[in-house]
Amino acid sequence: MSFRVRGSRFWVTWLILIGMIVWVAGPSTAGAEDDFDSSLVTWTNLSYRGRKLMFSIHADIGIEILPSAGVEASLVEATLGKGIDPTGPLSALLTLTTRGLGSKALTQVWLGTETGVALQRLSQSEKSSRRRRKTYRFAETGVHMFFHHPAEGEDETRPENWTGGNNRFVTYPELAGDDLQVSESTALFYLLAVADLEASGDQLEFPVLSREELMLVELTVAGREKIKVDYIQESNGREIRIKRSVPAIKILVDAQPLDPDSEEADLRFLRLKGNIAIYLDPELRVPLRISGRVPFAGMAHVRIRRVVLK
Repeated sequence: MSFRVRGSRFWVTWLILIGMIVWVAGPSTAGAEDDFDSSLVTWTNLSYRGRKLMFSIHADIGIEILPSAGVEASLVEATLGKGIDPTGPLSALLTLTTRGLGSKALTQVWLGTETGVALQRLSQSEKSSRRRRKTYRFAETGVHMFFHHPAEGEDETRPENWTGGNNRFVTYPELAGDDLQVSESTALFYLLAVADLEASGDQLEFPVLSREELMLVELTVAGREKIKVDYIQESNGREIRIKRSVPAIKILVDAQPLDPDSEEADLRFLRLKGNIAIYLDPELRVPLRISGRVPFAGMAHVRIRRVVLK
């Protein structure tokens, strides 16, 4: 199973019937599947801020489009399964840093640019005295997870040299089927930039691994909505302040677990969870505002503060 934009619209229906999942690809005006085009990405760096009660986040996201030949050297070996390797000449590296309320985290995700499939995810977090590093290497039938922490006497050692930890292989649910191409929530920044999501009702569906659970994520365009923005835009070394109302593309995010034994999906995006809506700039294809629920605070908003264009 894979996900691609077909013509001007793409939709996928999952039917669970007699213990089987049937994948139905919707009609294509182009008549064939089209790969994503990484040249449509207009930005290199984005910065966001959000705060409400006990919720606070500063997030910075960067993207690099790299030759796949060089990316392969960064991918760890999935010894318990055949790892997913780049299939096209280019791959994307997304680097997300978040901080707030005494914690900070670094997430790096390697993607295939033509399909949006996740190749590898690395996350490193620091909270008080706790330091952890996780590497998820995506494979054909599951994910090989490597967990690392500093062993005794390694507090000053670089994270890549920590020796404490373990690893395990998590197999995808049988109902997910064969040839599963899984993405990752950070990849939303890339997919929103390249997917054909314009008119009301346009949809994109794809499987995502989030917090060790496999789920089907659906992006649906719910029309346009004017929102106020106030951020710095940098281009060719020149900065300008953008302060105006923008008729943003409103995209609703829904997630359903693929494991029938799971009670609910737990998709998190920029520390938001549930009722997530993304307001996309129709020209730059940049998320201007992300809204969602946070524990004990209700609905919160994360807003763009800086955009660095290519």
